[in-house]
Amino acid sequence: MLPSNLKLNRSFTHDYRSPHIYLITVTVVDRQPVLSTVSGTVEKPKVELTEVGKAVKREIFAIEKRHPQVKVLFNIIMPDHVHLILHVLERLPEKMPLGNIVAAWKQACGKAYSALLADGKVQVIGDLKAVGCGACSDLKVACPDGQHDGNSRLSSEANFSSQQEKPPYHPLFSKGFNDSILYHRHQLRNMMAYVKDNPRRLLVKRLHKELFAIRRGISVAGMTFDAVGNIVLLQKTLMAVHCRSKWTEAEQKAYAEKCILAAENGAVLVGAFISKTEKKIEQTATERRLPIIRLVENGFDDLYKPVGQDFDSCAEGRLLLLAPWPHHGGYRKITRQQCKQMNEMAEAIAGI
Repeated sequence: MLPSNLKLNRSFTHDYRSPHIYLITVTVVDRQPVLSTVSGTVEKPKVELTEVGKAVKREIFAIEKRHPQVKVLFNIIMPDHVHLILHVLERLPEKMPLGNIVAAWKQACGKAYSALLADGKVQVIGDLKAVGCGACSDLKVACPDGQHDGNSRLSSEANFSSQQEKPPYHPLFSKGFNDSILYHRHQLRNMMAYVKDNPRRLLVKRLHKELFAIRRGISVAGMTFDAVGNIVLLQKTLMAVHCRSKWTEAEQKAYAEKCILAAENGAVLVGAFISKTEKKIEQTATERRLPIIRLVENGFDDLYKPVGQDFDSCAEGRLLLLAPWPHHGGYRKITRQQCKQMNEMAEAIAGI
């Protein structure tokens, strides 16, 4: 599905030369907001590209010319990151998988940025020294001039005494990239919606910074959690949601109705919402704009932000996410023991 953060996220089993649609995300070095500005209102956000952003845009247009097997379906240039939806139309060459194409594009953006620096049109970002030959560390190939490998970083003074015709190379984007692979047709609509919604989401976060802040190590009912969302919900009347598998269908339906009625009367539903009935309770509560405290198996990295419906629920103060365990990269199937633990945590939080 869609990424919940912008940390490096790659599949170790996917063939990145195969025809697929990919959502690619790259971030600027040190997350500096040098690509664009986002203004306007939440209802009508406005994105204006800087000189650096315009150069990146030109390089996005050049992707299809350099790689005819790839079509750029959509892109958006945010202040400190870029989203690309790329469609690999046919199998890519052996020596040119998707990662190399993205790395080459990032290198081209770095060269354009370096040229702007040399002309004095923009300022250098981060503390990185220039890389003399402009080699991109993502490519991990030998330097064309044979002086160093692609991961070396040399000062411009040392490396350009004999290459004055070339400006020192400064990387624009951080190493690596995040990708989300489309496996089902309906995902394209979700991808497009996610990318297009980025400016609005940024403006919403600016308006409600406290609701999107990551709180580390908060104490709740004698336990420790990381939290994102409306912490005030913990002060409300709480009701733990835990549907037993041994219940009949009628009993589960009655329990779900009881939970929703309690929420409509002011209670905040607390749970991991794992079973089918629990998920239905959560979905109904969300649709009716009722408050929820959800325990999640995966914690929050420093760049975490809620996605989809969770984002709007968080912005409106109707959601609190609690993570009892640290963040881990990649997908992990939740274990039966973890389900049991989170249900017990929910009951402890609710005071049962």
